[in-house]
Amino acid sequence: MFYFGSITTKKPYFNSITTETGLPESQIVSFTQDKYGYLWFGTQNGLVRYDGFQLKNYPFKDREGNDVDVCVVNSLYEDSHGTLWAIIFDSGIYTYNIRKDAFDQMKIENALDVYKNLDRDAKWIEDKERFWIVYDVPYSASKIQKYFCTIRNKQSVEKFSATEKGNYHIPARKQRDLIKDKKGTIW
Repeated sequence: MFYFGSITTKKPYFNSITTETGLPESQIVSFTQDKYGYLWFGTQNGLVRYDGFQLKNYPFKDREGNDVDVCVVNSLYEDSHGTLWAIIFDSGIYTYNIRKDAFDQMKIENALDVYKNLDRDAKWIEDKERFWIVYDVPYSASKIQKYFCTIRNKQSVEKFSATEKGNYHIPARKQRDLIKDKKGTIW
């Protein structure tokens, strides 16, 4: 159940969105508001858009065009160009196509680690060439591991961590976070 309302009026009011009103599942695992004001709710059983009056469900298709049966929407993000991204557990990375009013699966090389292991508290940061995604993998050797990965030019994934070797190794004992400063530098 999700509650929202206004506290700027004289009397605050709250509306509720439930499975009875169209939410596909009672647990919301991701959420965002797009540039048009729509609210997007990702659940463990699908994605809905709320326009202030009603909910609309959005199905996801796999590469063969079949419906995704278990549709856990782990992460939602709207980029600086207004494109809405959805990462579906065990299925893929999708972007919203406003002309079709549907989500298209991205064909990104080696993206498996991102959509298999992404936790629900992922953080997205953009720079000029790529998206940085910060996420935890809670079950790696009984410790929480922080990973940073990038989707470069919307085509391939690069994964960085303290446990990786080679070009993707970050020489740090613990990784906490990434931030982008006012000049656009990622730290």
